[in-house]
Amino acid sequence: MNGGESANALVRPAIAAANRFGLPIPWHQELMTGVLVTTYVPKYLACLGALNDSDRFYEELAQHEDALISHLCNAAQAKPVLKYVDARIVPFLTRYVSSGTDELFEGLCTLALRVNTPEIDALLVGLLYRWTQRFDLRSAVLQHDENTPFWRGFNRLAEHPRFTTIEGWQSRLASVLPAPMSWYRAENIVRVLERDPRSYILIESRLFKAANWEHFHQDEIDRLDDAGERLFHELLEC
Repeated sequence: MNGGESANALVRPAIAAANRFGLPIPWHQELMTGVLVTTYVPKYLACLGALNDSDRFYEELAQHEDALISHLCNAAQAKPVLKYVDARIVPFLTRYVSSGTDELFEGLCTLALRVNTPEIDALLVGLLYRWTQRFDLRSAVLQHDENTPFWRGFNRLAEHPRFTTIEGWQSRLASVLPAPMSWYRAENIVRVLERDPRSYILIESRLFKAANWEHFHQDEIDRLDDAGERLFHELLEC
């Protein structure tokens, strides 16, 4: 025993990970789908990472996609295999673009950050659509105010080098700003909108309103003013 674990529990994920010949291992199948999946899969991912064999990782992902995806969307558990994440993972992630929890959404956005090739573009479109569709413009309730994974996922999505290749991204973000949300959540969206000259009128409008409300921080007014001036000059250069 080691820390309460049997020798079998420690050795089994290593044996399964090293099974490059596809030999049937009944207990591996059971552990990947049964009640012990939450403790077995992190160990198995660690063993797959130790192999330094990306092909073996994708073979196993194809076999046990449902069991592995949620764990890959957990930053700590996915760490050993992140070195394998490339364009080959896109089809797997795309199948979950509209499903799962906000924690899964955050994980998908984080994994997408590791792929900076055109193959990722359709996934980015789907993730942005999923995010914007979660807002109810008719509601009087603050939208996702305490939903940390939801906003962290958006931040990861907006960080992607190919985010601005999404057709209509600026208008999609602008469309959710009227939804009731805390001022600092709105600022989060505005910071992204400031990347595009088409946001000039929106930024100037928010600057005008911000100057009339004492609860806004002065530094936000300064940021909007600076962004408006920069975007104005960018428009002139277009």
